[in-house]
Amino acid sequence: MFTELDKPPAMPRNIRGWQASCQPFHRQARGRTPSEEKPMRTRQQIYLDILAQGLLTIRRLASQGDTEQCHAEADHLHNLPGLLAHLENEGLHDHYRGATRKSYLSVNKPGYAEAYTALWQELEEATRREKPAPPGFMEKIWRLFLKWKKSKFNRLTFPSEKEKEAQRDREFWAVLGAEVGPEYCAEPDCKRRCIQYSVLCRRHHFERLRHKPAPDA
Repeated sequence: MFTELDKPPAMPRNIRGWQASCQPFHRQARGRTPSEEKPMRTRQQIYLDILAQGLLTIRRLASQGDTEQCHAEADHLHNLPGLLAHLENEGLHDHYRGATRKSYLSVNKPGYAEAYTALWQELEEATRREKPAPPGFMEKIWRLFLKWKKSKFNRLTFPSEKEKEAQRDREFWAVLGAEVGPEYCAEPDCKRRCIQYSVLCRRHHFERLRHKPAPDA
């Protein structure tokens, strides 16, 4: 139950204004505040932040005369411009997240990698969203789908002409309806009553028009 303070504002005539006024309420219902709602960023944006963070670290280290850590930071960043110029090359992304990052963690001094931890986590999430499927993946999925569809429902197998004709016969047989009479069939020796609007029973009416045995014969 909502209290009076929890209820969203009453809907005015201006629907857009009402939607805007309800945004804080919906954030509260989801347990988030506007500052906590962080939009998803692309890998390019994250790489640029990593590059900026590294350059700031190098500037600070240079002023302190720490050439050893400066070298580690520069070695970590030096491939990023080429990666940013060829974002479509997944091999460069894999190399950075694998070899480059591992190399940096093995040589940097304690505490410096913490500046990149959140950015690396965000980069992993962005990679899962943006990384394309491997070659032939969609074709493989499509073949598996067709195999499953045919085996389970048999809906992708086109009927033969004989099956189509049999289906038309069944539909026509159903349309003829019941033998309601009260007159009897005009066919000699037939003891069945006529269907509606005919002087024949259902079976003889079908055979007279379709020139073949009735489906129930």
